[in-house]
Amino acid sequence: MNAFLFPLAFVSPALFLSALLGLKESREHPVLKSLALGLCAAVAFYGMRCDSSTDIYRHIALLPAYNTSFLGCFDAGHYGGLYVWDIWCWIIEKTGDPYLLQCSAAFVGYSIIAYICIDYSCRYERGQAGWVAPFLFAVCAVPVFPLVAGIRSTMAVLICALSFYLHSQKEMPLVIAALLDVCAIMIHQVAIFPLIFLLVLPLARKGATKAIVTCFVTFLFIAAIGQLILPYLPSDNGVLSFLRKALESLLRYDAGNSWTEANRNSLNGIANRISTISLILVVVTLSMKYLKKDEGNKALFGLGLYTCLISVASMALIIVLPVNGERFLPTAFALGAPFISDLSSANKKHGDRAPFVAASVVAILSLAALALHVYSLVYGLEDPSGLVLTCLFGAIGATFGL
Repeated sequence: MNAFLFPLAFVSPALFLSALLGLKESREHPVLKSLALGLCAAVAFYGMRCDSSTDIYRHIALLPAYNTSFLGCFDAGHYGGLYVWDIWCWIIEKTGDPYLLQCSAAFVGYSIIAYICIDYSCRYERGQAGWVAPFLFAVCAVPVFPLVAGIRSTMAVLICALSFYLHSQKEMPLVIAALLDVCAIMIHQVAIFPLIFLLVLPLARKGATKAIVTCFVTFLFIAAIGQLILPYLPSDNGVLSFLRKALESLLRYDAGNSWTEANRNSLNGIANRISTISLILVVVTLSMKYLKKDEGNKALFGLGLYTCLISVASMALIIVLPVNGERFLPTAFALGAPFISDLSSANKKHGDRAPFVAASVVAILSLAALALHVYSLVYGLEDPSGLVLTCLFGAIGATFGL
């Protein structure tokens, strides 16, 4: 990758992204290119200014509490026990620019997504620019607003996606992968569930179909009776209190909140759920190919099974919890996105129209999801013009337009 392209990310993220997507190289550099795409996203989202109803507005308002020493930051946060998040906020506070919080989220999130797609493409020889279609699918599928304006839960589960990818495809030890998941839990407690999936995967490998069905039923059960269990879980007892917080992060956002009630019954909310379930079915269908015993690739078997478990757990939650059931999904979409390349490779090998039709359907579903996600993003902005300026003109737009 030509290093001279990097300054273009600060001049115009839109042009930089177009150049990267169109760049065909005989040898890809997953780490370098993923960091470049993350940088592009960071510059683009600097101009985002959200209204007071959003999480990022609250996160920025709490940043002054982190104007303390490094050790003091662990007692400064609004949340207890989220030490990685405390360090993150402390670093942003020390920069003096609170809007770097959303930039850092965009950088980390899209770098992880890009790395998984690019490295998979290189590892399994999907051809020049074979990562582009999977990356675009992931960008469309992963909701942009929770990533850059909600930050905590999406960052946590994307880190879990990266840890599992490194474990299954790069042979990173299970202990290290679990430690990365623990770090993710210290950003948002919802990451405890991907950690559980990671730890039970060896058992799930013995019977993939049974494991998937059991996972679906279990999460239906959790969502259905979770509200009954929560009052009996102590809030001051180590492990049980942490489990209580994890369940609350899944269940309580859907209860007693006017915004969630409105979103539950709105046309936009219903369309989002239909779109989300459609993309889940795409990911599960593509992942199931690698759950056949005759495939013979244990790494892909594990990747496909883990992706399916996350996907069906999310679907179960969405059925019962329409508003808050999709919190795991960035993990499934990030890990399932590389399987999109199977559609184009099948089309080249067999020459029939079925893979082309399937790819077209996936493209339409992806674009529909992107449109819904962009609508949600714009709805939460005070003024979209700042975001448009930094997307098109980068640092120049931020200097003269904000």
